[in-house]
Amino acid sequence: MADLEKSARKRPQRRSSRQAAARFIEELSWLLSAYSDLDFKTLQQFNAEGDGEQAPRLFERFAPKNPNVVYLVGTLPGLFMDETLFPSNEDIAEFSATALNIRIPRWQKKAKFELVGHIVCHAVNLDNSQVEDLVRALTHVVNGESAAHQLLKSRRERGMGWNEVIQSLLARET
Repeated sequence: MADLEKSARKRPQRRSSRQAAARFIEELSWLLSAYSDLDFKTLQQFNAEGDGEQAPRLFERFAPKNPNVVYLVGTLPGLFMDETLFPSNEDIAEFSATALNIRIPRWQKKAKFELVGHIVCHAVNLDNSQVEDLVRALTHVVNGESAAHQLLKSRRERGMGWNEVIQSLLARET
């Protein structure tokens, strides 16, 4: 049974039948004939030179307008699920209210997943510049800096508020 499951997870078989190969060649020939007036030798030169003006504009369409918020939405769930950093729902609710200004009604009666979902859904509406310092501070934790991780773990024992923790993390940059 286990061998059957392992074989099912292997990468899919490649289609190599004669019929599939014939269809591929037929479609390739249609494509080549449709672009028969194109000089394929100049394509490589065009790609190597690049168009300094066009490439950045092309990627601007895909770059987020709010990179700090996007970073938070991607990072916060993992941080919140780390029991060493956020051992209780109270820690998550307090962080949300203090650092993000997102209040969670009746957080005591909600599961951790509900809290995380609430925060993520409301974080997308935050102002990008408003969370810039928080993102810079959390980057130290996410990048695996042990001192930053230890600071978050010992926050409660030291009686530190979230603003104080964030300022301490930012002070490490200088």
